[in-house]
Amino acid sequence: MLVLRACTIVMFFGCRHGFDPDAGGATDARPDTAATSDGTADVPASIATITFGERPTSQHKTVTIDTTLNEGVAIQNNGGSEDFSTEASTGNNHHGLVRFDLTSVPAGTLVVAAQLRLGRYDTGDEVTGVVSIRRVTESWVEGTSNGTPGSGATWNSRDGVTAWSTAGGTTSVLLASATPTMAETTFMLSTVVVQEWIDTPSSNHGMLIAVDAAPTHYHFHASESLLVPALLPELALDLAR
Repeated sequence: MLVLRACTIVMFFGCRHGFDPDAGGATDARPDTAATSDGTADVPASIATITFGERPTSQHKTVTIDTTLNEGVAIQNNGGSEDFSTEASTGNNHHGLVRFDLTSVPAGTLVVAAQLRLGRYDTGDEVTGVVSIRRVTESWVEGTSNGTPGSGATWNSRDGVTAWSTAGGTTSVLLASATPTMAETTFMLSTVVVQEWIDTPSSNHGMLIAVDAAPTHYHFHASESLLVPALLPELALDLAR
């Protein structure tokens, strides 16, 4: 009877969340516990890690858009570039934008942890410093240009026409920060914001990558990069099931 009850609880837990990570090749991670409805017993539950990006190993592909906003050439679109850059420099700040489509995860699925993984695209002009990830609060279009005016996001506009409320990308809360020193940097994101993106997909306008102070400067692989596919932007989510 105890075995039957435990199985029933596990089935209920999975149905309540409405998501089966194993169906997409997800990998089980840390064990967790889930209490019965009367609070009298705990049964094992699990957490699955799923990844979003264009890396060969990413589980959900064709989900990434990214670009650079360049203050020095404020009408320039870089949606087709192989890298996006971040720089703090008077009159020539650069901000990176990246967004992942998370609509394959049903609303209500519990986000336990979230990691943004960025790979450095070394052009020989990098200056080490703190990189901050902030939440973008307005929609934007990636565009397809590579350093020319186009129909995508620029420093001045969200889509080549509509102005940002704040030039350089409108943001709100800080999601994470770190100092990249290796080929890949992992930023531990706020799960509160990522949870909102899952529950309300229309609120997901992605992230802005900026540096905190001059002369810090980095380039990161964009989703279009062919140089090192294993270092393309990737979002990893730990989801309770």
